[in-house]
Amino acid sequence: MDKKIYDEIIKPFGSYERFKKRVDDIKAEIEIRKRTGKTSEEIFLELYELWEKEYLKAFNGDVNKAREHLMKVREWRRSLRPYKG
Repeated sequence: MDKKIYDEIIKPFGSYERFKKRVDDIKAEIEIRKRTGKTSEEIFLELYELWEKEYLKAFNGDVNKAREHLMKVREWRRSLRPYKG
């Protein structure tokens, strides 16, 4: 590989492996667009909206109860982390 190509294209990524991963991510994004006609962000938003509707259904549409539950889950998850003090 030419040093000029390396310095201009690959070096900003820090390593060839990180550059290769980014190229693979771009290829995957192009494949998703070809198959669905949507970006990965659009798909994520659709899935999030579905999750949100189902989550609220579980609490009969009560946003405050759902929020309290999420806070309890967050506290529980934090309690699983090892203490670094």
